[in-house]
Amino acid sequence: MQLTNLDGFLTRIAVGHDEIPIGEWLSEVWGEDPEFVDDEEKSAATQAIVNLYNEIVSQLAEGLAEPILMHIAETDEFIVDGWVKGFMRAIALRPRRWEKMMGSEAGVLLAPVVMLTDIDTFTDGADLGFDDFCGSKRMRSMRCLT
Repeated sequence: MQLTNLDGFLTRIAVGHDEIPIGEWLSEVWGEDPEFVDDEEKSAATQAIVNLYNEIVSQLAEGLAEPILMHIAETDEFIVDGWVKGFMRAIALRPRRWEKMMGSEAGVLLAPVVMLTDIDTFTDGADLGFDDFCGSKRMRSMRCLT
């Protein structure tokens, strides 16, 4: 899992209304057959992930959270796709809780994240930048962006 995906994934774990045991979500991070040189390497990698999670929790508590996104220096664009995919992957761990929330007023805040999961679906494949997409009629019609 790339860093931007991991950040989105851990952010969902941090903001969720449910507690997911670390062993469960960590196995999602590692995938099916993680390869480590030894237990020391696995322990160090695990600690780095836990440290990132704790940093996200702290930032959220202080209202200072900023997602880790890929940045293209030449165009000064940020790529949100990986972060969103990580967030949605973590939602898949407890989908029923999020399905209930999506029908509520709070769920409106999650709608842009869900829509960005597959931006081509919502832009009919048009080549739009993030700012163009956020300013599109479809996105402006969502209360969370007004």
